[in-house]
Amino acid sequence: MKKIVLIASMFLLGQASFAQDMNKAAETAITRTALMTEQLALDAQQQENVKNLLTGIEMKLEAARNEPSFTPEQRAEQIQMNKEAETHMLGNILTEEQMEKHKILTKRSATQMKESNLKVTN
Repeated sequence: MKKIVLIASMFLLGQASFAQDMNKAAETAITRTALMTEQLALDAQQQENVKNLLTGIEMKLEAARNEPSFTPEQRAEQIQMNKEAETHMLGNILTEEQMEKHKILTKRSATQMKESNLKVTN
């Protein structure tokens, strides 16, 4: 009987963790979609497509970050692969002009993050 309770508890904890990851991914996707809508003037269909894409990508990123069997190199590789897939799939949703602007904004954001990380470590 104790084994059944233990197994059921583990299952429920796993489900709760999955639900939390899914909620976090959805929240992040909604925030990022709102930002992209503002920056790139997305129409309603693009907003829905981007939100769905980002929700899926964010769930995969969370899974990669939380996978205990991954080495740091494997984790970084998985994250990079998902980021590349995101960029590729965004190319099917955004116009050429929107995609160019998105690339510029993404590069600018990455540069700012690196600079702020250098200030923190110094």
